[in-house]
Amino acid sequence: MESFAGPSFHSARWPADLDLSGTRFALIGAGASGFQLAPSIADQVAQLSIYQRTAQWMFPNPVYRTTVPAGDRWALRHLPYYARWFRFMMTYPGIAAGTASYRCDPDYDDADGAAVNEGNAARRDQLEAWIRSQLEGRPDLIDKSIPDYPAMGKRILQDDGFWLQGLRKPNVELVRIGIDRVVPDGVVTDDGVHRPADIICYATGFHHNDFLAPMTVIGRNRVSLREQWGDEPTAYLGVTVPNFPNLFCLYGPGTNLAHSSSLFFHSEFQMSHAMEVIHLVLTRGAHAAEVRRGAHDEYAAWHQSEISQLVWAHPSITHSHYKNPAGKVFTLSPWPIDQYWELTKVLDPDAYELR
Repeated sequence: MESFAGPSFHSARWPADLDLSGTRFALIGAGASGFQLAPSIADQVAQLSIYQRTAQWMFPNPVYRTTVPAGDRWALRHLPYYARWFRFMMTYPGIAAGTASYRCDPDYDDADGAAVNEGNAARRDQLEAWIRSQLEGRPDLIDKSIPDYPAMGKRILQDDGFWLQGLRKPNVELVRIGIDRVVPDGVVTDDGVHRPADIICYATGFHHNDFLAPMTVIGRNRVSLREQWGDEPTAYLGVTVPNFPNLFCLYGPGTNLAHSSSLFFHSEFQMSHAMEVIHLVLTRGAHAAEVRRGAHDEYAAWHQSEISQLVWAHPSITHSHYKNPAGKVFTLSPWPIDQYWELTKVLDPDAYELR
């Protein structure tokens, strides 16, 4: 990578003064970031080579990039309770769906890794039909664009045709062959083909499992949180951790959502739980609260038992940022939103030791 002669950067560090005109652009990675970048720059560059390790499922959203109408913006600002109603209408469909459609059916034949239950197979057919409709007449792109793992098994993307139609442009190539090396003037893939490049952008994701990075958090007896968590981060209700009194996590281990809707709701529940613990400390005349090891471990085991039965943990899914190196999922929540609300709305004081 260091040998490349031109500009190269991570997508999060896009240079403000970068001139794309007439360049040969190599985009390495086509997940959520690359998915948006590629069609946005395709008309500005001479050649766009998109290097994608894994095809992504996407669902059609015709208003995905549509500007919020002026009337809606006015109503959100001025009509009493309209914003609450709008939020409810946006989030309730996902909340009401729960997690049943993501559960692996032990009686379903999943030997081909294509689906985990009957409903999941039907969803796969729907999403595949959308991809085929957008790429009609391009069997080469269809073969490259249909994932070989269950629908919803990774972070699903949204498309109004922007991505799929972008792939059809004459100056765009979707490369699904592994990269062997980066050379001064381009990229060489595992088949020996050299594709020239003037600019390389690495849309290769983030350290999803490295919670609280780059901070160093030290608890009781000089325990390092990073060392305690390792590749298996856990927290009681995703909020509190043994050995770390008075530390409360929002969006902590096991609270990311790949189902349902609204991380904001989730964060509100976590904040409510944290405030209840703080209130307990103050009313008891204590100065610190720490989750008991037994309560934490029981919850962590329950979390693993539940998440292992859902599609994101299915063995057919590889190269997933949800999984740790051992193929286990510690980042996602297995709970429907309403169940997580029930878990966090009433504090169990016996789960905490006060000092």
